[in-house]
Amino acid sequence: CAYDSCRLMVINLASFVKQAFEDCPIFDFKRFHDVTMKAQRLMDDLVDLELEAVDKILAKIARDELPDYVKQVELDLWQKIREKCVKGRRTGLGITGLGDTLAMLNLKYGSSRSINVTEKIYKALAVGAHTSSCVLAAERGAFPIFDYDLEKDHTYLKRVIKACGEVVVGMWETTGRRNIALTTTAPVGSGSTMTQTTSGIEPAFLLSYKRRRKLVPGDDRVPDFEDEMGDKWQEYTVYHHNFKKWMEVTGKESVEESPYWEATSNDVDWLQSVKIQAAAQKWIDHSISKTCNLPADATKEMVSEVYFEAWKAGCKGFTVYRDGCRAGVLVTTEEKKAEVDRSVVKRPKVLPCDIHTLNVKGTDGNRESWLVLVGIRNDKPYEVFCGVSQQIEVPKKAKTGFLIKNGKKGGVVTYNLNVPIGDDDEILFRDVVTLFANPAQGAFTRTLSLALRHEIPIQFVVEQIQKEKNDDMFSFSKCLARVLKTYIPDGTKSASAKVCDACGSDALAYLEGCVTCKSCGWGKC
Repeated sequence: CAYDSCRLMVINLASFVKQAFEDCPIFDFKRFHDVTMKAQRLMDDLVDLELEAVDKILAKIARDELPDYVKQVELDLWQKIREKCVKGRRTGLGITGLGDTLAMLNLKYGSSRSINVTEKIYKALAVGAHTSSCVLAAERGAFPIFDYDLEKDHTYLKRVIKACGEVVVGMWETTGRRNIALTTTAPVGSGSTMTQTTSGIEPAFLLSYKRRRKLVPGDDRVPDFEDEMGDKWQEYTVYHHNFKKWMEVTGKESVEESPYWEATSNDVDWLQSVKIQAAAQKWIDHSISKTCNLPADATKEMVSEVYFEAWKAGCKGFTVYRDGCRAGVLVTTEEKKAEVDRSVVKRPKVLPCDIHTLNVKGTDGNRESWLVLVGIRNDKPYEVFCGVSQQIEVPKKAKTGFLIKNGKKGGVVTYNLNVPIGDDDEILFRDVVTLFANPAQGAFTRTLSLALRHEIPIQFVVEQIQKEKNDDMFSFSKCLARVLKTYIPDGTKSASAKVCDACGSDALAYLEGCVTCKSCGWGKC
């Protein structure tokens, strides 16, 4: 909801299982209800703590010795955040450790019994949270925009509050609810690492896997792996914490005998993945963060079918991950993919090219007008020519042309440039290479062309050029990088940038030639 905050709190479901992994394990629903009631009360307190913090920010803005027109944008933002917080008192109470909880109850994640138990647990969460919110409304007042007449026929609210019992139904009608919306299921990445459980509603990722830790420069430990950018990593094996607990309780070691067998993220059937999320969604106010893992050969039709089934089942949102579509630091022991064949295909005699003009600092410090010709093959840059454009007067309206291979002259391959300037008119420039007379820059562009012809991914080429320690954005190499990065397809993962400078996310990809964070929108050009 616009201007509202993401207030999250999770309850570790695994802590409510008695006799875990034994013959008759039990989930303690009574204790879970009591904890949920208290957790929702804490969530409501969190709203007041946020309001205190926002009020301090507003007071700070008022004290700032800046013109009102400068402060107005920030002031409007925080006033809208405060207004939304006050009016709805929205909370996000959720759970983590469902995958482990089901295993502790000797249930296979995705089985019919596990889906039934999942719904029972989520129903208990909804009942506890909404009961607590109605009790809080009687004590502290309902959220300001509460209106029973607007809510009384709401299908979801009627189902949840009816499950809370007649007393709560009466409270809903008379004193209302304290919070406009209460429950959700977040990814719980860091939280589940601390609780040593599965994340949120997810199954176990793997029972054992290799993880990589990056070695910082100067670290004298021997690396196990070095990536294509020269970064060094150590690999170590990680075993799922509660799988080890199962081995300790049962005295068994065979994975096939455990409740985790064929119940990890890549094992769970996609239809069962939909069903388990739908069972939880029936009792959750907001959306649920859950990923349905599909094999690497999943087709568009299969993905479409998954989403359609999720929609029909009542899921508010759904996420699909196709195996191998994104690189990461969790590594399985699958066979390596066949290496890419980067042998050069013979250049055709005529190659279309894009024409760019740039403003570059010359050797005397003055600005010069330069011309960059980028030969295109299979919609990708194939070769580059660059030089002072005074020697080639290409009309400004000309944006494309043709580079024509013209045999050898003095032992060197020559190229002509044909530039169409109208329906019937064209200009032909002969021996293009000789017109770009700077030998050092010529060698530089020939090296770039060699990399492009061998199909080195364009982002690697650009990011290597940008490593030059020259802050002048009009330098020869920086200008070439500026041209070439316009050819990087949107969504391409950055070769060198690992995490976002603003939020720490690894969701970095190119957008319109700039490295952009998909999580927070931060960009770097």
